[in-house]
Amino acid sequence: DLIPHLSSCKSPMSMSSAIIKTYFAQRVGIDASNIVVTSMMPCTLKKQEAKRPQLLDEFATDHVLTTKEIGQLFRAKGIRWEDLDGTGPEAQFSSLSGAGSGAGALFGVTGGVMEAAIRS
Repeated sequence: DLIPHLSSCKSPMSMSSAIIKTYFAQRVGIDASNIVVTSMMPCTLKKQEAKRPQLLDEFATDHVLTTKEIGQLFRAKGIRWEDLDGTGPEAQFSSLSGAGSGAGALFGVTGGVMEAAIRS
């Protein structure tokens, strides 16, 4: 009974990858085939999502690292999160569109995807 009411949207991770490989690639003049998208996610299931045959296309997320793996990598490389103040090399990657609606902050809470859609 509920199937007709399910959202057909991809997850925020998958939607972000598609935007990066289309809009962003065009905006900065990069051939999308030269872009590799690595997502940093708290949920280990995102690794499985990125490998789902239904989602494997030219817009797919290429790699997923969990936040735990990022923490381990930072410690191994001596990177301190608090030192990433947005003025170093990471600054060039800080903005995809130059603006934000704030709706992305809602995605992680119950009902957040619907609320973000309504507000946007």
